[in-house]
Formats: sequence, structure tokens, C-alpha cells
Amino acid sequence: MRIKILQIPRGACIDGVQLDRFAPGQQYELGQLLASCLLSEGWAEPVAFDAAPLTPEDDDDKLPAFEY
Repeated sequence: MRIKILQIPRGACIDGVQLDRFAPGQQYELGQLLASCLLSEGWAEPVAFDAAPLTPEDDDDKLPAFEY
């Protein structure tokens, strides 16, 4: 699931995932569980399915997909 970070998440980590790596305004491909957590806390918003794909320049900021 692709999300866009709206604000820096509170707390250092959730289930071993460091949240301080997320930057406001950036898009990330995440697993359903982590993305749902960020969305429910209001720290992120979903990105539309028809949005432009992440560019190679975005790969440096992109976290790997997490699946639990």
C-alpha cells in the first residue's frame, strides 16, 4: 500500500520498525499493517492508485515493504 506521510510519527518505533525514518511529504510503499497504523493515527494519507509511480530518485527515501 502506498501512503504519503503528513507529519512525523510520535514514538521511536512500532513492532521494531523505526518511525523516525519517515519524512513528511514523502511517499512510501508499506505493508498493510504498518500503513493502516500510520493512517489510523493521522500521520499519513493514502495515495491514489492512479498516482504516478515512484521515481528512481525516490528509491533512496523508500522503505522496503513490511509484511507481518
